[in-house]
Amino acid sequence: DELYFTGKDYLVEARSGRRKALHGARGKVIGIEPLQQSLTLLFAAGNSVSCGVDAVSREPPPRLPGGYRPGQLVYSVAESIHFEDGDKVLYGAVGEVLCHNSAGNGLCVYFEGNKEPIDCQLPDLSWAPAPPLPGGYVSGERLYFTGPKQLVSGYMVNYGEVGVVAGPSSEPCPTTARTGLKMKFANAEETLNCIVEVLSREPPLPLPDGHCTGEQLYFTGLNISYPDGDRLVFGARGTVVGPSKDEPGLAVYFPGNKEPINIGLEFLTFDDPTDDAVEPSAARLRARRALAARKGAQDRMAGASRAEGEAEAERRQRLGGGAPGGG
Repeated sequence: DELYFTGKDYLVEARSGRRKALHGARGKVIGIEPLQQSLTLLFAAGNSVSCGVDAVSREPPPRLPGGYRPGQLVYSVAESIHFEDGDKVLYGAVGEVLCHNSAGNGLCVYFEGNKEPIDCQLPDLSWAPAPPLPGGYVSGERLYFTGPKQLVSGYMVNYGEVGVVAGPSSEPCPTTARTGLKMKFANAEETLNCIVEVLSREPPLPLPDGHCTGEQLYFTGLNISYPDGDRLVFGARGTVVGPSKDEPGLAVYFPGNKEPINIGLEFLTFDDPTDDAVEPSAARLRARRALAARKGAQDRMAGASRAEGEAEAERRQRLGGGAPGGG
């Protein structure tokens, strides 16, 4: 009697070493084990396989979802996943279709190096190679987080923390629409979306003046309000979350604000500047002088720019001989 094999086993050809998916292959019954409810099929190439009676049929199995065929090579386009037994499917990995998955709505695929085939959903597979990842990074690569400490999808990522590339970001940065990567950090339950600008193969530089993330520092400058509602208040205590983007300084998060604020080192101190309630502290006086000097320099530059503009306008007026059309 001849039956069709409907399971997900495969054979390795002796000469080529190539796997051959058996799903849909027709074989001849050459042995039956009634007690074990199994039988042995012999295929045209001379290979045989023992299987349960639930893995054979008198009728050919239905076509696989998505138009795929047994033995076809496919590419994983989903974020990387690791299993407890050591098996894994990395973004971009090549696999071989064996049959439909357990639910019947996808495919069962064997990936090289794994112990067992993996059930996959159709959106996670592609006929074509997976697109390259942003920044030229590859799945499984270890990268450093170089941005200020921040909350990403419920997990606090620290400056300098190491993560592993899992695939392309599932969503753009909400404010800039920049694409990024899915990163897996050791203590995070899920993968996180990170823009490539805050990721690096090289460890980030130490913070200036020996400061560390998590330190509590006081602001000694004048009060400042920002358009988004964030504020800087003299004497406020914040937490260092990373380096400043604009100048030698630190990115500091203050309770009640939405984002960390970049602050120069001259406006930060370990000591509470509000301890002296009678006279402004030396730190506050230094901050006032520094801000006044900076404002004076900006005013001088603005004045010089206005003077140059007025001189240029006067020169053009003279060269033009007055109003257009006056000659």
